[in-house]
Amino acid sequence: IPESVTSIGSCAFEGCVALGSLRIPDSVQTLGEHALPQRWMMEIIVGENSHARRWCEANEVRYVLDGPAHKQDAEGRDDVHRFFV
Repeated sequence: IPESVTSIGSCAFEGCVALGSLRIPDSVQTLGEHALPQRWMMEIIVGENSHARRWCEANEVRYVLDGPAHKQDAEGRDDVHRFFV
């Protein structure tokens, strides 16, 4: 999602079953109801102090932090300790 995006509407990614990851930029200040998928295998990457992180926490959507906190283990897998619910 480009940094110029400030809003993501309700059910914006509904039906996007092949989408493996989604980075929500800090510029996003509005997320509609069910805006982000709640699938276990979907990686939603958010900024540490972003509105998207607060939205994920409030809606119990799994996320991983972007930037230095978004690390991978020695085999290139995402560090599961960085996931939150």
